[in-house]
Amino acid sequence: LLSPAPPLPPQSALRERHPAMSAPPPHDVEDQGEMDGAETTKLLDESRAAQQSVPMCACLSYEYYRPHFDVDTSDVMQRLQASLTPWKRELFIDTARTRGDAYGPFWIATSLAFAVAVTSHISGWLLATEMEYDFQQVITACSVVYGALVCYPAALWLVSRQTGMGMSVISCICLYGYSLTAFLAAAVLSLAPSTIAHWIFFLAAGILSTVFLLKNVAPVIAEKNMQQHATPILAGIVVAQMAFGVVLKLLFYT
Repeated sequence: LLSPAPPLPPQSALRERHPAMSAPPPHDVEDQGEMDGAETTKLLDESRAAQQSVPMCACLSYEYYRPHFDVDTSDVMQRLQASLTPWKRELFIDTARTRGDAYGPFWIATSLAFAVAVTSHISGWLLATEMEYDFQQVITACSVVYGALVCYPAALWLVSRQTGMGMSVISCICLYGYSLTAFLAAAVLSLAPSTIAHWIFFLAAGILSTVFLLKNVAPVIAEKNMQQHATPILAGIVVAQMAFGVVLKLLFYT
């Protein structure tokens, strides 16, 4: 008689002896890998879309202004020094075109407005026996300085657009903003209680800032072969800068 066949071991024992039996089939692993890859790609696409999405008006987004404030202290200090030394060979307009910033112009204008308001009061107190503080001068100084920072670059940009000079808005703001550095130095020096000294400081600041602007705008005109527009553009810059210095002197240091 034939002996009965031995009983089969349970499935759990087989899995312990042969681990390959517990693993999923190869096609299941491939499918799972494809699903994970697709989910990862989808998440990356959503993340990129969220980063690149901007509102209908780009100027309302943070990313629109971020490159214009991407400067450090050394960059600002080098640009301040360049604005006060226009006789050097390096052209500031090259920096304004490639890495123009609005950070420096904003703080230069802010410092100038408050320096004018404060030093004009101190100088007035030293010249007169009666001390009186007029807060309205702070508002007036901010209006004049910020108005110049907005209107002058806007005018230069419009002229550039009409004549084909090719200057961007941020390069015009950067160029004009740093040209105000000379007036900031004049405002600090005007602590001296002397009307003649005030005229000397602000006229010198106007001349220095005008030379700085002419040195950087004239090469752009020559580069575009627009000599027929050179005289009115450069003359307008001279008149505007000198008028700005005279206005500061007459409004605050009388």
